[in-house]
Amino acid sequence: MTHGTARNIFIFGSLLMLGILVWLSIDSVKAIEKNTPPVTSKVEAGLKVWQKYNCIDCHTLIGNGAYFAPDLTKSYSKRGDAFLRAFISNPPKPMPNFQMSDEELDDLIDFLRWVDGVQTNGWPPKPLIQK
Repeated sequence: MTHGTARNIFIFGSLLMLGILVWLSIDSVKAIEKNTPPVTSKVEAGLKVWQKYNCIDCHTLIGNGAYFAPDLTKSYSKRGDAFLRAFISNPPKPMPNFQMSDEELDDLIDFLRWVDGVQTNGWPPKPLIQK
């Protein structure tokens, strides 16, 4: 193989891989947009409440956060609005009672509803041992 042939193979291969990378990136962005519900101002406000009270220090969302307390990714569909509202308003120990305002509570529940609607391809997995 000559030096020119090797150079041409390298350039062609590099351009081919770059094209594949660009195509996969565009496809991924389209999939994310399709599998994610629209973000509203209430969802953004709920994220701020989530951050204000450092919920991620104990809880997990979509695989991110601590594993000290339950994963809340699908908590809205599992428990519903009324349960979450009552639980967050008067939590059992060791969860602290943050004394959230009604508006903060509404926003946080809207955020959890939004997270629940994100297509996570089966994440989080079901526990091996059912309680």
